[in-house]
Amino acid sequence: FYHQHAPELQSWEDGRARFLVFDNGNARADAEGEVHWWPSYSRAVELELDESTRRAALVWHYGPSDEEHPEHFYSDGTGDADMLLGGDRVQFSVGWDDPPWIAEVSYPAGELLWRLECPHAGELYRVGWAPSLYETGWWYEVER
Repeated sequence: FYHQHAPELQSWEDGRARFLVFDNGNARADAEGEVHWWPSYSRAVELELDESTRRAALVWHYGPSDEEHPEHFYSDGTGDADMLLGGDRVQFSVGWDDPPWIAEVSYPAGELLWRLECPHAGELYRVGWAPSLYETGWWYEVER
C-alpha cells in the first residue's frame, strides 16, 4: 500500500476495524522489498485491522494492476472511496487521471456499474453520495 488516504470506517468489533481507503499506488515494492515507481496503479480497498496482532489484511479491492486491463486506473495524488447506504455499492473518484472521473462498482463483486468522466473538472478529490440533487429532505433522514 502506497499513499493511501480518505479512510472510511465500516465496522469496529472485537478489536477488529474494517475500513475503506483509496490507495493511490504511487510506488510499489517488489518481492525483495525494492520500491519501484512504475508500473503504478490505484485501487479502492477494504482493509481489516486486527488490534491484537497489529496486522492489516486486504479484504476487498477494485482496481487491477495490469495496465492492459480496461478497468486499470492510476491517480497519483487524489481519490476517494465510499461505501453507499445499503452496503452493496462503492463509489469512488479518480482525480488526477486524464480526464478525472467518478465511478460506482458493485460490492463485493466489483462489477463496474457506471463511470462519469469530468473533462472540465481539472482535479477531483472527494466523492459524496446524495439520493437526489433536487430534494433535500433525505439529508435529515440519514443516520449519523
